[in-house]
Amino acid sequence: AGGLQRFKSEDMAVGVWLAPYRMERKHDARFDTEYISRGCDNRFVVTHKQSEIDMEMKYKQLIAKDEICEAETRRRGSYRYDWSVPPSQCCKRLLVSDWSVP
Repeated sequence: AGGLQRFKSEDMAVGVWLAPYRMERKHDARFDTEYISRGCDNRFVVTHKQSEIDMEMKYKQLIAKDEICEAETRRRGSYRYDWSVPPSQCCKRLLVSDWSVP
């Protein structure tokens, strides 16, 4: 059991795949992967919960202007993830008006 690690907030399959490696986990707010999208920010690398129409509009915007958002919007504040605490205490939500983090 000495070779096992605890993985907090990880999908079990990912935890099993990564178990042999010593990893430093980092939260990257450019991945908008919550159950509701935080809005549109040109710094996003990934955004979930997009309709087919949203995706088509973002693609056309990217081709035309080299940005995915026609207008950047913020529906929810981003958050800072703390890996040292249990998942129920992990996330410190930022204000919607705080644009310092995507």
